[in-house]
Amino acid sequence: MSILFSCIGGTDPVSNYRDGGVLHILRNYRDITKVYLYMSKEMWDNQQKHQIYSFALDDYSNRNSHLFSYEFIESDIVDADDYDKFYESFKDYILKIRKMTDETIYVNLSSGTPAMKMTLLVLATEFAHLNVKAIQVRDPSYQENKKKFEIDVEKVRDQIENNLDNIENVRRCGEPELLVAFKTKARNQIKGLIESYNYEGALKVFKELYQDENLNLLIKHLDKRQKLQEENKENIKKLEKHFNVKLYPIKDKKVSKLVEYYYLLENLVEANKVSEFLLRLHPFIKELQLEYLARKCQLVLTDYIKKYGHQERLEKERLIKDYPNVYNVLTNVFQNYDHKRGLSIKALNDVIMSYYDQGQVSLEDQQLLEKLCNINTKYRNKTAHELYSITADKLRNDPDVSLTPKRLLKEIWDLMIRTFGSYLSEQPSMYKKLNEILLKNL
Repeated sequence: MSILFSCIGGTDPVSNYRDGGVLHILRNYRDITKVYLYMSKEMWDNQQKHQIYSFALDDYSNRNSHLFSYEFIESDIVDADDYDKFYESFKDYILKIRKMTDETIYVNLSSGTPAMKMTLLVLATEFAHLNVKAIQVRDPSYQENKKKFEIDVEKVRDQIENNLDNIENVRRCGEPELLVAFKTKARNQIKGLIESYNYEGALKVFKELYQDENLNLLIKHLDKRQKLQEENKENIKKLEKHFNVKLYPIKDKKVSKLVEYYYLLENLVEANKVSEFLLRLHPFIKELQLEYLARKCQLVLTDYIKKYGHQERLEKERLIKDYPNVYNVLTNVFQNYDHKRGLSIKALNDVIMSYYDQGQVSLEDQQLLEKLCNINTKYRNKTAHELYSITADKLRNDPDVSLTPKRLLKEIWDLMIRTFGSYLSEQPSMYKKLNEILLKNL
């Protein structure tokens, strides 16, 4: 069962011995059991005077054994070509119908003035998620008239030469507030999606309203970047030139990789996805530890780790030969240390702590790295393997953490500045910077 909401136009109920839009929809959608017909003042007066619309509906119903009820909606609108007069009225009626039933609501795009039809098209788009669907009825006269269109040249020339608009200074055009409001609403939707770092969702809405190739490319870039997917070099050059921005300003590839992952963690925290943030923190901590050891302690452990697929294995003999003290740390802390299992965050942290004992690691760094290790131990398995939700308040109230995710990220960033150089302090979040460019150009 379904419902029809339609305006009444000049081709209703019939035209040239053919169905108008309303009757033709009823003829082809036999599941319609309720019809709401919206009338301008002119159409309402016709119904009151001649009952022609009710006669046509009853005649069709009787001839075709199609049972449905109908209701006329009277209005006092005379100027029926003003878009802005219909939006709120049609919207209220459709939402009122939706509250009464869960059935499909069809809206007729082929009856009424252009303003009425366009308004219903906009509402069908806006309320698609409420099971509101648009129906179009093609004009039979257009299908049947095979004669070639012939222009009356003399008549047209006369009208061009004596066009009154060449004399009168009257403005009849203007962008309807309805469409401005619709575009503003869609822009705000895109803005909200971008600010919450949902670039995939923003791209879907953007494509429906905008044709800007460069903005489209920038949103795609942000979506790929956040998914840690590699971007095409030509696209990078094109975006950098058009928007006058350096997308990857950090030349040190290892630092750039860490910073990119840091941006991803920052986005998760901004979007209040704390559980996912804690899961994603694990690989970041490990990469940070390895790079910290290389820069601060001149111990490039990555040279002693071999990867076999997703498995890591420590080259035991080489490490014992070059750094026996490091291997001793591992065996002292882990009595049954298995080099075939690679290096865990806990193992790496113990190696870093041995350098703290030698005075090569600051107390500030040691305390933060220890805290990161504890967070990983305490929360990673819970978020990965249990229905366990972590909030910012839980972390702040945990005596082993005592920090919100935002504050934790700030301390990590400060550690990165101390490790990789002060130039990082001048690096704004690339996502925030590119978001500003996007929103400015929408």
